[in-house]
Amino acid sequence: MWNELVKVIKYDKVEEEDKNHARLLLSQLNTAGGIHLIRKEITYFLDDMVEKYGEIPTKITIQQKLKETIDELEKFKQYWANKPKTRDEIIMISKRIHEYFNEIKYLEKQIEKYK
Repeated sequence: MWNELVKVIKYDKVEEEDKNHARLLLSQLNTAGGIHLIRKEITYFLDDMVEKYGEIPTKITIQQKLKETIDELEKFKQYWANKPKTRDEIIMISKRIHEYFNEIKYLEKQIEKYK
């Protein structure tokens, strides 16, 4: 439960009000009898968060997405490496590679949040 609350707090798409509620629950959970007193409340809250925001990604899922994006980029580069290209294809390739790099940068920043 502790890890799930931390994921809610760190996930950038969660509204500030929900993050504050997660912080409150986390502080109550860290008390001596917290787990026994608010287990159901935390469970309901986490269910609501999944319903509201979808599955909240973890560092592992983000790392997997990063690996997949890098693999896609390499396949894309290999596909176009030895083919003759028109001017329009060169522009399209450049734009797509730029999109891959932006996605990789974004995922790396997301992973940094978990350190």
